[in-house]
Amino acid sequence: MSHVTAVRETCSIGCSAAVSAKNADQPELLSKSTKFDLTSSSRMNLSFARQIEVIAHLAGFRFLTQPQIDEFLFAGSSFTALSRQVIVRRILARLRTQGLVQATPRVVAPAGGTARLVYFLTVAGYNRARDGNSALRAGRPGIRSSTLMEHGLACADVALAYRRLARSRPGHEVLEWECDWQAAERVGSTVVVPDARLSYATASDTLEAFIEIDRATEGSKVFKRKVRRYLELYWSGNWRRHLKEWPIVFTVTPSPTRARLLKRVTETVLDAQGEGARIYRMTKFRFATLDDVIAPEGPFAQIWHRAGESGLHAVVVERAPVASTP
Repeated sequence: MSHVTAVRETCSIGCSAAVSAKNADQPELLSKSTKFDLTSSSRMNLSFARQIEVIAHLAGFRFLTQPQIDEFLFAGSSFTALSRQVIVRRILARLRTQGLVQATPRVVAPAGGTARLVYFLTVAGYNRARDGNSALRAGRPGIRSSTLMEHGLACADVALAYRRLARSRPGHEVLEWECDWQAAERVGSTVVVPDARLSYATASDTLEAFIEIDRATEGSKVFKRKVRRYLELYWSGNWRRHLKEWPIVFTVTPSPTRARLLKRVTETVLDAQGEGARIYRMTKFRFATLDDVIAPEGPFAQIWHRAGESGLHAVVVERAPVASTP
């Protein structure tokens, strides 16, 4: 499910609540009991909107921790950290009481940290998400493994990193973040299923990217086949019906060693195409670690290995100004 769509839906609900709250501040038009009813209704509508947004995010990422949900809901808001935690706990408690969400201890704790509860949708919760978006595939919940859990949490961390980057830079905006099956449908592919597709706008240009979350759970031969499938999609041209240009393929890895390994594997596949440097410019494979992507400097920093090049590189999205003709 498109999280942009989900946010728009919940924003419209919130705006309706805000109108009710504004009317409740007009004593000459409303009695005290009516004002109380409208204010209570506003709070209920806002709470419901937040519950719907949490369900939408869980439908897309499969697994989220409370701090991730907190950031999706309230990043950039004026709420204190304590208020945000209280609200999120209440939302999750209501969703669990309704049988829409369950929680499980995180099997692999963050480095140096303690294990946190990880939240996911029940079948009823996913069906509730499908009520709001019939495009969601039927029967998605059911598979819960530590590998999928860590994969989903890493994907959410990357999405949040781009949202933080956009908030820190004037004129920047995350236009779209599509989950795996949406991204595959976008490019008309049955063989390439990116973990996500990102559309990110700056003041002068737009970045299109596929996101691959690598957890080092598969051998290099598996990744080599994945690169070949990307090349098949590129040469087929099917993606041109939906995208103006071929997206950068960002692969986010758990370690620098893994990033360098996947870069070398990719270069082996690209060199076999016999296209020279041209194939590297066209397909745009990039590799960085999750720690670097979510670091304060953000995913545009000089953290990326480029296939076919040495060293680390930044992501440059701003369009260069056109020189004036003398």
